[in-house]
Amino acid sequence: MMKNPYDILGVGRFATNKEIKVRYLQLAKSHHPDIAGQHKQRDFAEITGAYEQLTKYKHQQQQIRSSSPFHQPTHVNTKLYTQRSLLAGLALVIGVVVYVSYEAPVDPALSYVDQPPPVNASAATYRTWRKSGSRGY
Repeated sequence: MMKNPYDILGVGRFATNKEIKVRYLQLAKSHHPDIAGQHKQRDFAEITGAYEQLTKYKHQQQQIRSSSPFHQPTHVNTKLYTQRSLLAGLALVIGVVVYVSYEAPVDPALSYVDQPPPVNASAATYRTWRKSGSRGY
């Protein structure tokens, strides 16, 4: 079973690249084959592999965050943004309800005509129809 690279270097999962590098250099000094001897070469290879794996992973994650607008860190106060969004939504709902339930006052001049105007009528016939008072008020 392969050991976890975080466990090999002795760092936490949320360690920064700088912390990983510092820990790697500490372990490399004590486990390097020129210092510790050839019997520690396997340990040094394991430490180097873990360091490369973590820095490559961290570098890839950093590239993803910097290249995508969805992963950009923002300095927006999300609580305030949420409150304002809720207030705007509530105002919109209230506006719709008021609009739907509103009934305009009936103006007699705008009421419907009892009889439609004559079709293809001359101007005189139309004037007569209008003066006749055949409207609904």
